[in-house]
Amino acid sequence: MSTQTKIARIVSPSRSANILSEETVATAIETLAGLGIQCDFAKHYIHQSDTLAQLITDKAQDLNEAYADPNVALILTTIGGHNANRILDHLNWEMISTQPKP
Repeated sequence: MSTQTKIARIVSPSRSANILSEETVATAIETLAGLGIQCDFAKHYIHQSDTLAQLITDKAQDLNEAYADPNVALILTTIGGHNANRILDHLNWEMISTQPKP
C-alpha cells in the first residue's frame, strides 16, 4: 500500500450529516486516518436549506466538486438513499466520466 496520504471527500447526498453524533464522526475520521486517508468535508456535508430545490442543487454541487477536484482520491457518503435520486439530473455526467473515483 502506498504511504502517500489519500484524500476522501465526505458528502451527504441524502440526509444531512447533522444526525450523526460527534463521536461517530470522530471515530470514522480516526479509522480512515489509520488507513492513510485524510477526510475532507463537502461544503454542504451538514446542510441547512430553506427549500428542497436548493437542497438538491447543493447536494449535486458537492458531488460535482468532489469529482472535479484532482486532489480527491475517493468519495464517501455519510447517509444515502432517501431522495438521493433527485440530484441525478444535476450531476455533470460528462465530467464525472472523465474523473472516475471509488
